[in-house]
Amino acid sequence: MNDELFADTYYNAHRIPVCVFSGKTLKCSGNHTVQDYNLPLYLIASLPDKLPFLWYAVTPEQLYFGGILLPDSGDVLMLGPVLSRVCSRTQAARIISRLGRGE
Repeated sequence: MNDELFADTYYNAHRIPVCVFSGKTLKCSGNHTVQDYNLPLYLIASLPDKLPFLWYAVTPEQLYFGGILLPDSGDVLMLGPVLSRVCSRTQAARIISRLGRGE
């Protein structure tokens, strides 16, 4: 299965954003129409260049995301971000503010 088809299928099944990166460059992402496409780019940019095979991270806003290093290509499959509970308006405003955006 190719990366783009996998990303779309996974997102449609689970509603968890999924992206494939080559280094820090976005190759493809799932068909998530309401997701902020810049957010995965900000998150991947915050990670070290060399990642273990399987990893996860949590932001100060408690956004969880993780990934898998694809052995054939060396690309990174990133899942998330997701919240473990419902996001309050205050938390959403804080996340948006840290991304440099107004409400």
